[in-house]
Amino acid sequence: VISNDVFCDTLRLSGRTGVIASEEEDVPVAVEETYGGNYVCVFDPLDGSSNIDAAVSTGSIWGIYAGDSQCVPDFSSESPAEVEAKCVQN
Repeated sequence: VISNDVFCDTLRLSGRTGVIASEEEDVPVAVEETYGGNYVCVFDPLDGSSNIDAAVSTGSIWGIYAGDSQCVPDFSSESPAEVEAKCVQN
């Protein structure tokens, strides 16, 4: 999805994002340390895309959160369930 690529690239290069989670991706993506920042961004890049043919409104849904020092995901050694248990709050 082009909108997902544009949003991810922009967030990655902003220097302010540490973790990016998109509805289009299977798992959250940790931003390279050289570009990384402190914010966690979650989004649906093109909500309503299945209704484009019906001329219904589409848009993007965003959540931007401050990073938590206790939630530093290591996606190379932790399973998604372990990261979720450590980082997601209800």
